[in-house]
Amino acid sequence: MQSSTFKSSIRLYGLTRRNTHGQYHDVSCTTTTTGVSVVRVFVSRLDAEIAAQNSDLEAHPLSDFFYPGLLAEQQGGLNLHICLGFAANNGHLSIQNKQLVPMGWFTYIDVRSWSDEHYVHWGDELPGLLGRTYSLLKLADYNTFLNSLDGAPTKEMHWHASEAIRVMPTNDVETSSWDQISLFDPDDCRWCFGSTASSYQTHLN
Repeated sequence: MQSSTFKSSIRLYGLTRRNTHGQYHDVSCTTTTTGVSVVRVFVSRLDAEIAAQNSDLEAHPLSDFFYPGLLAEQQGGLNLHICLGFAANNGHLSIQNKQLVPMGWFTYIDVRSWSDEHYVHWGDELPGLLGRTYSLLKLADYNTFLNSLDGAPTKEMHWHASEAIRVMPTNDVETSSWDQISLFDPDDCRWCFGSTASSYQTHLN
């Protein structure tokens, strides 16, 4: 299999499927309101594992499996949906098609020509967005905890994801009803909620 060419200053996770030969052959995507296909990526391994529950998808770092052949390049670039947390309404997580709804920001990376040396540097804007979200939900040390999970054993990650699913309050709602962002706090085994205001589903650049 072709090696990955995706390298980034922030570790990103994707959801992928394997074929009968055990090779990655698909990556989870979503679409913008204008119908543009975007690769769904998670800044949190925990969120990626939670999103993969009740599906045939697997959570892995993009650098483990993603290369341009998995998705048709659009005019020399790549559209991404940078995901952190899940959509909620009135203290209940939203469910659509039996899946949680990841929240985040759309962005377009102008790549032109992919190569093994290509590197995406996110600068200060994306870390700032993440930090403000953690503060909104009063999860001061959340980023440090998430970083510690990057190297956690698979069994531990599956346990955290299963606990998150077990205790989550859910609600089937329409897209227009989303007014909260939610993150799972493994320390207290609870979901934390905060108002999205106008800070989600927007473009980074």
